[in-house]
Amino acid sequence: MKKKQWWQIRYGTRKGIVGYFNIYKDILNRYISKQEVLIMLNFLKNHQFFVSYEDKILDGFCGNCRHSKELVLMGFRNIVAFDYSKEMLKTAKKNLESYNKNVVLINKDARNLTLSDSSFSLYFVLGNSAFGFFDNPKDDLKVAIEAYRIIKPDGAFVFDLVDYSYVIKQLKNYVYQSEENGIKIIKKRTTFKNNGLLRTEYNEIKFHSNKIIDNQIVRRFVYTNQQIINLLKKAGFKKIYIKKEAFCYEKNSDKYGTMGVRNLFLVKK
Repeated sequence: MKKKQWWQIRYGTRKGIVGYFNIYKDILNRYISKQEVLIMLNFLKNHQFFVSYEDKILDGFCGNCRHSKELVLMGFRNIVAFDYSKEMLKTAKKNLESYNKNVVLINKDARNLTLSDSSFSLYFVLGNSAFGFFDNPKDDLKVAIEAYRIIKPDGAFVFDLVDYSYVIKQLKNYVYQSEENGIKIIKKRTTFKNNGLLRTEYNEIKFHSNKIIDNQIVRRFVYTNQQIINLLKKAGFKKIYIKKEAFCYEKNSDKYGTMGVRNLFLVKK
């Protein structure tokens, strides 16, 4: 049996998902979700890309569908949202509640979407998850190729990614130990180069009576803007625009990890 990657363990279990939402509870809220959607839509408009309420939109790596929910509340009504994690889709269904008639939830792998060619006007990924999470960087190219395939000739692919310079400056190597209600917590962060790419790893381990009761791991490759541009061009994209620090929540600390400062990318065929 093929060994599961870290994200399949973390996001594929209820325990892992609860841990994720607990860590980022201050940033995964309604106000920020709405602001991120508005920033994305304004970014599109600034580059002469206008999305109508009827346009078919794909929300990738949707998580609990917090961004799709905001789009529905703004009037958009033709959204498909996918996630690899069936557990995450359960949280999305609950979050959407009465809005799910405007959002179709599907279980898909971004590397092989099995969706029709040129079928979406807009494919967006908000939440810092489009690229870098796979253990093999070649999988990131597969994601970009799939994005190119499924958007219409006049469509757009939009996503955000952690800012490289922010990672270099703020996400330092450390080991931190604390104790809460008899639970010992060890937090570790390491950054290192892997095949010429920057890699960061965060590990939070909880002990009770010297036994591990929880172990949360987050790994990712961190790309420079130029590395992402090169990847997108390999996938076939011609027009690439970047809004630096589009989402900036904690520039001078590690409070939100790779969610703290993110750049926004807009690419067209």
